Order: sequence, then structure tokens, then C-alpha cells
Amino acid sequence: MIDLTNIFEIHFDDKNISDEDIKKFAQTLLERLRVNNENNKYTPMITLTQAAFDGHFNIMSSETYDEAVKQSATMAVDGIIARFKEEVDYIEGDVKKHFRRNKKVIEEFFPYGITEYKQANKSNIELLMNRLITASGNHENELPENFAQPVIDLKAEYDRERQNQLQKIGQVKDDKATGKTLRAVLERQLWLDVLDLAKEYVGNPIEGMKFFDQTIIRKWKRNNKPAGQVTVYTGEVEAEAKLTIIEKEFAETQKFIIENSGETILHFYLAAAPADEVPLTAIVLQPADEGEYTALQLGAKGNKFLMVYNPDKENAGDYVVEM
Repeated sequence: MIDLTNIFEIHFDDKNISDEDIKKFAQTLLERLRVNNENNKYTPMITLTQAAFDGHFNIMSSETYDEAVKQSATMAVDGIIARFKEEVDYIEGDVKKHFRRNKKVIEEFFPYGITEYKQANKSNIELLMNRLITASGNHENELPENFAQPVIDLKAEYDRERQNQLQKIGQVKDDKATGKTLRAVLERQLWLDVLDLAKEYVGNPIEGMKFFDQTIIRKWKRNNKPAGQVTVYTGEVEAEAKLTIIEKEFAETQKFIIENSGETILHFYLAAAPADEVPLTAIVLQPADEGEYTALQLGAKGNKFLMVYNPDKENAGDYVVEM
């Protein structure tokens, strides 16, 4: 049976068609329209398609630049975290030397031992820095002068660089949102071009197809895997909640492409059971961040629950996972 509804769908609205593929497809179409533009009959089509093309790929260029700047800001923040972990080694030694007979005071600095500090990340580093600064202030008469100054300086630097990073993350997020909107404009225009040319060449597909290179937009998934070999999981996790994304046995080398597509920080990890505590080693992704991880990086061998945790107290989070 002929399904006429397919005609009204925008077939370029397909996440399996990459930006690079739609760019090549549109460039090929524009080139062939210009070559066959006798008496300027395709000029209106060329004008509209070129405008949609420029709108989308101009913002893509901006997104590429802002992404590079964001990565630079992320490296600066990660560097501060690494220096803080090194500083904690010296602080721990001094605290134990000055309070070796007072376990209660040592626990004021290190209630969960040094491990908590060694596994510090963006979700808890401010809490850890503030704890050391506060504890040092509580015992300033018993500690060397300016004992907490290195941590105070690191915190000031972290606050400044973290704010810069969040601004860059926001810029990239705005670019992505604008890019998504403008990509939809381009997709719609390309499909209108298809329909206009189909109307002109109805009953003569060979002549109509001379404007297109359909091989560019075959449905292939990321990493050149054919459709069906990649499974995509999308969803929402409520505020202060954990959610099971996938339950199955994973090889240690199993790869996941994980994207935080929402507006809250998210933690991703493999657990032995959904009720398990969120590990300190969980992968923490900021809004708009994306990365590729193995099952081994996400959790202990044999854990079969891929989990996401949203620590935000008010807002739900969104994620995309490709496996």
C-alpha cells in the first residue's frame, strides 16, 4: 500500500544524518542547481537554500570556537582541582603532626579520611575547600600563621575560573540551541527543494535525481556503525533522584557515548544494584558536556546497572546515552 503520509514528513530531520553529511548534501544540491539554472528558474530556490545553509553553518562555526574556549576553561578548572589535591597531602601531614593526640580535631579536617579529598571533583570541591578553611580558622592559634592561605588562594582562583567555565558552557549551550533551530530550518528548506523538483520532474525520477547525491545521507550511525548496531537511550531524571538507564551484562571494553543534554550536573556510573550509593568515582558531566567512556571507567567489573544521578534539589536533568 502506498503511504502518502511519508510525503509530508521532513526526511532530513534525522539524527543519523550528521551536520557534515547535510552540509555536503546541501552544497551538492546548490552546485547542481546553479549549473542547471537556465533563465534563472532555480534562483528563488537557490536564494532560500543558501540563506538556510549559511544560517546553520555560521552558528556551527561559532559553536566550534566557543567549544574550544570552553575546553580551555575546563582545563584550567581541572588544573586547580589537581593542585588542590596535592596541597591536601601537605595539609594532612601538618594536621596530624599538630593534633596527633586529638582524633576529634583531625576528623574535623578529614571526617572521611584523605580519600574523599583525593577523589574531589567539581560537585564537591567547594565543600571540601570550605571545610579546610573553616577547620583551620577554628584552630588558628594552634597552627602555623596563614596555614590555610594556600587553600584560600586556590579557592579564589577556582571560583573565578569556574565562573568563567560556566559562562563558556552557557555560550556553547546557547550555540547548540540556536544551531538546532537553524538546522531545522535547513532541513525543512531541503525537503521543500525535493518537493519542488519532484513536482517539476514527476514521472521522470532519473532527471530529478541528477540534482542530488543520496549516497551522502545514507542512514549510518556514529562511528560508522550501521543502523541497528547502536542503541540510543534518552530520558529525564528527577531532582535529587537516581535512575536506571540500562540493565545488562557489560564487557569491560563496552563503550558508551554519554551526553548531559539538560541544565543540571549529572553523575553516571555502573552499580551492582540500583539502590547502591552513588560512588565518588562516578563520571560527572556538566550541562552540555559529552564524553566517551568504557564500562570499566564507569564502574566495577560485573556491575550491570548503568545509573544516572541528579543532585540538583529543584530541577530535573536530561541525558542521552549511545551504546
